[in-house]
Amino acid sequence: MVLPIFSYPHYAAPAYGLFIILILAAVKDMWHSKNRQIVKRLIVLSIPVCLLTGIILIGASSAIKGRNADDTGRPRAEIEAALESSGGKHLIFVDPNSPDKKIYDMGNASMFVYNEADIDNAKIVWAHRLNPEDNAKLIKYFSERKTWLLKPDNDGK
Repeated sequence: MVLPIFSYPHYAAPAYGLFIILILAAVKDMWHSKNRQIVKRLIVLSIPVCLLTGIILIGASSAIKGRNADDTGRPRAEIEAALESSGGKHLIFVDPNSPDKKIYDMGNASMFVYNEADIDNAKIVWAHRLNPEDNAKLIKYFSERKTWLLKPDNDGK
């Protein structure tokens, strides 16, 4: 069993704040020591170290993910903008790149498929491409919509 690696820097933000608080508490304790000159040098050095640590952690998490965190929804937003400018209502089937994949294992296709709360009145409805019978049921239910098939590549574009 392979476990996925999730790296979202915003989850590390509270820990980073705690890290800075601990550093400042240590500096406060050192400030009241007898060797004030050494403490001043440590303070001057600790501030850039803390900032660099945060920058390195955020950069490493982006490198692990292989893309910037804000790029995740960009392809979907571009598609929505193009379809909304063309007018009308649309039904988009997202192909998971392989007909034998299960819904819970669709990889990049799953990042595209989410809808508004009022799905019947939404201008664009997103759906996973399933088997022909289930697809036909959706097409019949949303018969007034233009139907599209989206095949995202491995990068989710």
